[in-house]
Amino acid sequence: YANSLNLIIFGLAFIVATASFSIFLGFSFGRREFVPQVALVMSMPLLFGLGVIFPSESIPSAIKIFMDFVPITPSVRGFLKLNQMGADFGDVWGEFLHLLLLALVYAFGAYLILQKRFKNAWQ
Repeated sequence: YANSLNLIIFGLAFIVATASFSIFLGFSFGRREFVPQVALVMSMPLLFGLGVIFPSESIPSAIKIFMDFVPITPSVRGFLKLNQMGADFGDVWGEFLHLLLLALVYAFGAYLILQKRFKNAWQ
């Protein structure tokens, strides 16, 4: 059902947001070994928090707010609309902007962490 160009554009926004989130998460920890452990522990709660396999109405609002800060939430909503519901790009514009905002926030956060961590090396 989906227009290929719409999927590619939305997919690029998802890739950029996910990469920014991953870089931010990776630099947030002092040791590299913690990142895969955190990602593993987060995977199942994120899956249930999406509301796809668990009823969305039963998810507490605090978890829904937390899920809005993870790139997978707007991407799943957008991809479902594009691919399964036959939506055009205007229908997923909110999710697209959400992904771009997350990409900017996490890229800026990673920049700040790197700047603080390597402040002496850059001077």
